Amino acid sequence: SITPYGSTADGYVYKNGAWGGSWSSVRGAATGTGSNSSASSYNTAMSAYGSFGTLYCYRAFFYFDTSGIPAGSTVNSASLSLYGYGNAQSSVSAQKGTQGDTLGTASFSAFSGSEYGHVTWGAGAYKTITFNATGCSDIQMGSGAVTKICCREYAHDYLNSSPEESSYKNGCYFSDNS
Repeated sequence: SITPYGSTADGYVYKNGAWGGSWSSVRGAATGTGSNSSASSYNTAMSAYGSFGTLYCYRAFFYFDTSGIPAGSTVNSASLSLYGYGNAQSSVSAQKGTQGDTLGTASFSAFSGSEYGHVTWGAGAYKTITFNATGCSDIQMGSGAVTKICCREYAHDYLNSSPEESSYKNGCYFSDNS
């Protein structure tokens, strides 16, 4: 049993677009509008919302040193625990992250596969996403292994339902927080 902690390379990437466009052009964009890998927390890190004629989609990306798991091991259970910050307006899902070693706007679409699990979000407490078999099998192992995770707002970003002019904002702390 190991407990890897996140890297300070973690952060969020967001995309915004005019309401006159469409949710699919914001959600499905290859690159984001902006990113931040030095935030200690952000109250909309995993969000989908519309406000004053603009649509927003925020995704959080995490890095974990999992080199302590010997290569060839079988991971029987795994979970991701994040501390909620600020907004807690919906649910958050986790899935395989494919972001580069340095987080930037090109990482907006850096995820693959289906969700590992999701949880109703909360602020001021740890929220834990228990991984399914896919999440357990995606954990990297052996020398130099880094497991990358992408967290997204579940009902509107992951499931692709336009937030219209509603807010589904969820925040969290990042490893930069002391």
